[in-house]
Amino acid sequence: MLAACIFVPFLGLPWLFYEIWQGEKKKREDAYFDKLFEPVTGALEKNFSRSEDYIKEKRKEVDLLENAWRSRGLFEEKMSNVSLDDSTLHVGGQAWWINKYESQCSRISRPAIPELIEEWRVRSRKRYEYYESRKKDYHKKATNIQREITKTLAEGETWIEVLSKYEKNVIRVSLEHSVWKVSYHDILEFMTEKLFAMQQLPNEISFSLSKKIAKKPSKTLKKTSAKKEENVSKSLDICQNCGSKVIGEIGMVRCGKCYHTLGGPNREEPAPLIVNNREIRNNWQGKSR
Repeated sequence: MLAACIFVPFLGLPWLFYEIWQGEKKKREDAYFDKLFEPVTGALEKNFSRSEDYIKEKRKEVDLLENAWRSRGLFEEKMSNVSLDDSTLHVGGQAWWINKYESQCSRISRPAIPELIEEWRVRSRKRYEYYESRKKDYHKKATNIQREITKTLAEGETWIEVLSKYEKNVIRVSLEHSVWKVSYHDILEFMTEKLFAMQQLPNEISFSLSKKIAKKPSKTLKKTSAKKEENVSKSLDICQNCGSKVIGEIGMVRCGKCYHTLGGPNREEPAPLIVNNREIRNNWQGKSR
């Protein structure tokens, strides 16, 4: 490179400056990522001029973890990435898991504390089982909401009315393209941790129901009967010829018993009679129909 600068200065000097700039850029990037991953990696050996200093720093890191356990405060910290036999703990600005602890102890020629590891596994298992219990609980609640929605729609409420009932519920209810979704993902993530909730996907129940469902037959029947009785009571009259109760207004229908023409646009057809609160229709020969 120096020869190129001497004999071809117009090419070599720019190239030299470019190489220097690239080298400085890489150093800055390495320093940035070293700082970024420091909570995971801890002290890096390349940052120490002597191996003894690096080992000394690693001992300090392990001491922090073990002393936190001895003081019974290790598992009071937030646990993350929980599984059945491991989890991540945060001590002294570092993230620790069992394999990392064992590896660090091996690096500094110190045996890992077996009781610490055993308790670590037990605590992790209990936390994971708690997470699973929350998952089952929210799934059960979502199933109950599905039943409530099905029942409420069958009773005649609209889908908009149904949605409004769950607007403030921690379990989300939505409807798109005629597909109902009852989701408990957000509350599960809040009560456990993001990684666990992501591993359990889908945290929802999906089902399809018609938006338009008839009201209860009993209600419909009652309304129809009431309307019919109302119409009968309003249009009931007495035949001027024979005195029979006739459905219709005088001057508008023909009596269904004596066939007396009462006049009006419907006088050619006998009007129904009311006998014992029942509606009777007669033809011209006096037969019931």
